[in-house]
Order: sequence, then structure tokens, then C-alpha cells
Amino acid sequence: MKLAGTLATSLLLALSSTSFADNATKKILENFETYPFSPMTVAHRAQAGVESRIFPENSIAAINLSINRGVGIIEVDPRLTADGHYVLVHDETLDRTTNVQEVFPHLAEKEGKFAGKVLVSKLTLEQIKQLKLTDGFDGQIHRVPTLKEALEVAKDRVFLDLDLKEIDVEKLSTLVKEFGTDNLLAYNNNAEKLKAVTDKTGILPLPINLAITKGGNPVADFHKFQQMWGENFKIMHTFMSDITPELVALADKHKVRLWINTLNDADGAAERFDYSLWKSYLNSGANVFQSDLSIELTRFIDLRNACLNIKHVKGCEIFINQ
Repeated sequence: MKLAGTLATSLLLALSSTSFADNATKKILENFETYPFSPMTVAHRAQAGVESRIFPENSIAAINLSINRGVGIIEVDPRLTADGHYVLVHDETLDRTTNVQEVFPHLAEKEGKFAGKVLVSKLTLEQIKQLKLTDGFDGQIHRVPTLKEALEVAKDRVFLDLDLKEIDVEKLSTLVKEFGTDNLLAYNNNAEKLKAVTDKTGILPLPINLAITKGGNPVADFHKFQQMWGENFKIMHTFMSDITPELVALADKHKVRLWINTLNDADGAAERFDYSLWKSYLNSGANVFQSDLSIELTRFIDLRNACLNIKHVKGCEIFINQ
């Protein structure tokens, strides 16, 4: 993504020369709990932005690029194979992101909701490892990674947010014991199911409140999560529309991070060089931002922070003015 202005260009060149992998990523774990909170970015499906779209979503290559560009948290989508292995696939089926129809067309569902498509849950790990990821365009062969492979890559380098599409607490617990849980978050929109996971595994919970638009009460949910997890309640997934001064003050008082998504509208506007929604989100009181453009958003935040400390410099208005 091109960022306008002379200052933007010069600062981006400086940032590009910084080895994020050797510097920033070492501080991510301590920064997560350091108060006052600094903004953190999240790579949605491990695909961190325009640059990373050459790599398939949820791929090891995308994870490594996100780490090397200074993204603080990488969101991945673990699903279970027919023989009980966790692999990283967002959809219930393999059709959108792999060549499964070329390799196993006979395994497509014959009827029902997924008629004509191949379910992740119907293939073994050995079968899935025969597939190629097809949603990248770097010309290389990428395979569907296991969660174990992702945990190995992320250890001591970056946070992983496990958006658990399916839950097997025993299998997950056994898996994470090998790598530790210091850099792991677990997400599920059902708080009770999420608690079962985090109680057994020791992974930090990322609960989400029921949106006001669905009849929820974010403040009440905040207190509910406090009761459920106690001191392990360190972060809450919420919605931009649910961010209120009351919720922000409550989170600030208890030193709990607030996570919101910039997906769709805000990221879409930024791709058109309109950063007004990004600035609005950054001013909301939230401090963790999941984005399809997290590399670009990370750089935008760095430039914004620089501009907040510089007065009357041409080019800074793009980062700080509303």
C-alpha cells in the first residue's frame, strides 16, 4: 500500500531497514501486558496485507512474513482432520484454498449444505498433506500446515491467536504442552466452551462480548468474563460499535486490552488511501486491531506515533488529523 506524503516515504524507508525479526518481536510478549498499553496489530488468517497476499492464507510463509514485518499477533484457524490432527484451514471445506477437487474429487459431498465440496473433517492428515494451497501467487508450492508446525514457527517470536473452529480439549492440551502457552490466545464465540479449553490448556482466553446489535451488554459481559477467568482475563474481543467511554474506562481500570477488527470497511477504505476509519479506530480506546492489512496498519501506527511527537511537519496530517 502506498502512503502519501514526503514524510511517509522517508519514514517508511527507515522502518523498512529495521530488522523487526531481530528487535520488535522479542518485545511482543512483554509488551502485551505492559501498561499503559501500546497498540498491537493482528494478522487475520495470517495474511497480513497487500505484500503478504502473494502467500496463501494460514500458510507458514504468511506467518513468517507477518513476524518479520513486526505484526504482534497472528490469527490462525485450527480445524480437525478425520484422524484427529489440527490443521490450519479457515473454511469447513478445502475447495476455496486448495486443489482438493483435482486430487480427491470423489470425496466431495453428494448432498446437503456442502454438496460438491470436500470437508476438512472427511480427510486424514496424510490426504490433506497431498494438497497444494492455491490462494497465493508466488509460484511456490505451499502445503496446508498443521497447528504443530505453526506453534513451532511462532514459539518465542509472536503471539498466535487460535480461532478454534472445532474443539478437542484433550488433543489441544497434549499439543501445546510441547511448546508452552506463553504466546498463545484462544478464541471461540462461546464463552463456556472457551473456558473449558483455557482451564485445561492454560492458554489465555480471548472472549468476545455479545454485540449490542444482538441484544448484548458489553459492560455486563466484561464483568462476566472477569468472574469466569479472574486474573487470566487480560483481553476482550469486542466491536467498534460497542466501544463506549464506560467500557474503555472499565478496561483501563482493570488493565484489560480491548480487541476490535478493522476488517472490511476500514481496511477497504485504507486500500483506497482513505485512512479516516483507521484513525477513528485508533482513537476509539481499543488497543488491539485485527486487520487484513496488518503490515500496512503496523507501519501506519509507527508513522502516526512519530507524527504525534513532531509538530508542524508537512505530511503528518494524513496520520493524525481527523
